[in-house]
Parts: sequence; structure tokens; C-alpha cells
Amino acid sequence: MVLFGILFSVVFLFDAIILPGIFNNYFGYLVLVLFSEAMLVTKNQKSLAYSLIVFGLIYEILQGYSLGVYILPLLITYALVLCTDHFINLKGYCTDNGLMKYVLAPFIGVITLVIYLYINLGLSHIIDSQKNVLWEINQFKSIPFLIYLYIMCLVIYWPLEILLNKHEKRI
Repeated sequence: MVLFGILFSVVFLFDAIILPGIFNNYFGYLVLVLFSEAMLVTKNQKSLAYSLIVFGLIYEILQGYSLGVYILPLLITYALVLCTDHFINLKGYCTDNGLMKYVLAPFIGVITLVIYLYINLGLSHIIDSQKNVLWEINQFKSIPFLIYLYIMCLVIYWPLEILLNKHEKRI
């Protein structure tokens, strides 16, 4: 959880301060990419669930979202990933040895991110909030946006997978 906290802090700094200062039309979603890739890479489900709740609430509070607007879709997506992993073994494909995991894991991460955003859109009508996670469906029709998401998933997946593998070998 400590390694995930450090990685979350670095990703949050990039997502909230550094990259929006460099690029005017910065898409964001870097913290969501971290969460979606962590769902695919982390083998300790209990630790991951606690991490998602704690760091999701921290992100919600720091960004000024209403409570539940960010974390509830995140937990629903996590439950869907767990159910899918039970039948298809997603984590096995994303953590297996070989080069294919570097192609497949970011692709599954993008799908997980899209599922989160659709759940968020559906729940935004139920949870009436003043500030909601902003996104548009039209962005997903844009090829550069999808390429951006894939590259961000790959950039986040690589250090996350290295850190977690190194940590698991020590245990």
C-alpha cells in the first residue's frame, strides 16, 4: 500500500499540476488510468480494495467532488473486473511473462477506464452533485484521444508492474 501511495502521489502531481500547466488542452484521467491498471496488476485483492477506497476518497476530496461521485463507480468497476477475472483470468494475461502483456494490459486498462466512465455517467443522474467527473462521450470517437489513453495506460502499467513484481519477490 505504501508503494501504491507513493505512485498515487506522483501521478496525482502530474495529473493535477504539472501536465495541465504544460499542455493547455490536457485530457487528464491519469489517476483513473493508475486505478484501472492497478486493478489488473495487483494480486492482493484485499490490499487493492483498501487502496482504491483510501486513495479514491483522497482524490475525491482534493478535486472537490461530492462524496461517492468518484469512489462508487470505481468500486463497481472493481467488482466487474473481479467477476470478469473469475471467468477469463484477466490478471493472468496482464501479469504473465512475455511481451504480449505490454500490448494486452494497456488495452484492457482502456476498456476498464471506459467502463468506469460509463458507470460514472449512469450514476451521475442518481447522485445529484454540484461538481461531477467531467467527460464527454464524443471524446471516445476521436482516434488521438484513444491513442493518448493507450499510451498513458502503457506508461502507468510499466512502473506499476515492475514495482509490484519487485515487492512480491521480497515477500
